[in-house]
Amino acid sequence: MEQYPDEEAKDKPLDVSDSVPGALARLHNAHHERHAHHGDPEFIGHIQEELTQVGIERASVNTILPTNLADSIERIVGALTEEAAQDPALEPLLKRLRGRDRIIQGAIGNYVSTLIQFYNITRTNAWRDSEEIRDKLVIVDERRRRCHNSLIEAMTVYTKTIKELEQEGYLDNFSLAAWEPGEPLPEPTANTVVVFSGRFLQNRDRIKDWAIDVDVAVTLADIQSAIDTPNDEGHRQ
Repeated sequence: MEQYPDEEAKDKPLDVSDSVPGALARLHNAHHERHAHHGDPEFIGHIQEELTQVGIERASVNTILPTNLADSIERIVGALTEEAAQDPALEPLLKRLRGRDRIIQGAIGNYVSTLIQFYNITRTNAWRDSEEIRDKLVIVDERRRRCHNSLIEAMTVYTKTIKELEQEGYLDNFSLAAWEPGEPLPEPTANTVVVFSGRFLQNRDRIKDWAIDVDVAVTLADIQSAIDTPNDEGHRQ
């Protein structure tokens, strides 16, 4: 069982006055409508303006995304697959690593969905006078905490597995680059493998912020792609 950072302190309960969940909800609503706005650059401009107003100024160029993790995994698995056929101790490590980027991306999506669900329940004042709705909020908040833990676990397994491969001498031809938010992205070279820094993995609040960073960057990129794609191609996606 993973020991989650700061678990004794727990997460702070969601605050109904927090403007971020509402902005995320509107971002995802826009994502659902994206194919109707082909060729409309103002559509994404309005979304970005609202995100900035609530303090979400996300720049994907400075954020490690699951695609960066996928690149690292692909390099490692590609280099070691042949060796793993002859080394029974290696294959379980590669199996643990394969698809870990998708697990992390899925955990981010699950976490953000709980923020949006919380907002959708509290967007009117009806919850203040309904014990049933308040009970639903407690359930959503508990689910958010579990999703947060699942994300931390997925990130930790990714980093620990790569470090174990390094310690066992399998990554002598690679260079590990520990990253955390606020740091420059590692130089993208053929032998660079990105991991999360230990300090970052021990900070629940920073992981929460990173998850929102990633969700916003990925969702905005998807909206932009739909805007830039001809209508017939966009609807086939």
